[in-house]
Amino acid sequence: MHADTLKLVGQIYDAVSDPSEWTHFLNRLALALDSQGARMRMADKQSRRYSLIAGVGYDDSYDRQYQQHYSRLDPWNTYLEANPVGQAFNTHTAVSDAEFKSSEYYNDFFSHYGVFYGLGGNIIKNENMIARIGVQRARSQGPYTESEMALLQEIMPHLMRAYKLGAHLETVQQHQEGLLEALYRSPTPLILIDEHERVAFVSQQAEAAITSNGGLTVKNSSIKLSSPTEQSKLQEMIRQTVATGNRTGTGSGGGMRVTSEGGEHRFNLIVTPYPARTAARFGFSTRITAAIFIHDTQQASPGSRYFCESLFWASKPKQTAKTSRDRLCLRRPD
Repeated sequence: MHADTLKLVGQIYDAVSDPSEWTHFLNRLALALDSQGARMRMADKQSRRYSLIAGVGYDDSYDRQYQQHYSRLDPWNTYLEANPVGQAFNTHTAVSDAEFKSSEYYNDFFSHYGVFYGLGGNIIKNENMIARIGVQRARSQGPYTESEMALLQEIMPHLMRAYKLGAHLETVQQHQEGLLEALYRSPTPLILIDEHERVAFVSQQAEAAITSNGGLTVKNSSIKLSSPTEQSKLQEMIRQTVATGNRTGTGSGGGMRVTSEGGEHRFNLIVTPYPARTAARFGFSTRITAAIFIHDTQQASPGSRYFCESLFWASKPKQTAKTSRDRLCLRRPD
């Protein structure tokens, strides 16, 4: 495991609830990958306009010039657009040194900042927008190596998880009642897991999903699936994501399909690390480290324009009444 991976993963989840942390994350990433600069950008597919989410290493003129003109000349974009979401991309493997050196993009823009090679990837890619991360360095430093590419690849799933967590938290934020009550009444079926791999919270919609699905139960602070094979897979994903939440591992979780007792496939479970700073806002009496989202495959989950623009939730929490906190913190169906 790369020495910086644990710290980078921790900073990603810190940034879900505090976007100012993205700058610290990018600084650490640039240092770990021996890079002069790092950027997280969002692109609107229809207008082809780019906007900066966070960046280090360059002045404002760099981003202004890129957005206004040079993004359209960037020879890497064609390859990045075809690159799968979550897969690290090394510019040296797509565009030769000779081709890049002769490009208008390099000669009129990139060369003025002393950079030549790039490493990056798509965090989000849908019909409306793309969000990307990238680092850059000088030609004298040589192309990014396989080990450096592996480091970026290892954190890409966490960046993708962070996007989904931010969308969930934005939904909670939009409610007007107490924050923990809003979490309970959120339209997202959610189960929260603490640092000891125990169920600490079950939302109202998750309760309904559990009741309607004979293959999934929660009892004695544990999640039980009717299939031993599925149970083993779920417990391993929980173990890995809790380790990430405790900053002793880098597992990003995963998804699995749950089989009901009748043999029908009805739900997908998505297991992910959960930002400790965000969970602390809800007033739980135990430390939350992971989350399980229950997804009904018959229902679509529309994306959030607000979230895509800001990437992660950063509002101040509302004061939660003690009565709500006491009532909801350990809500577990038995």
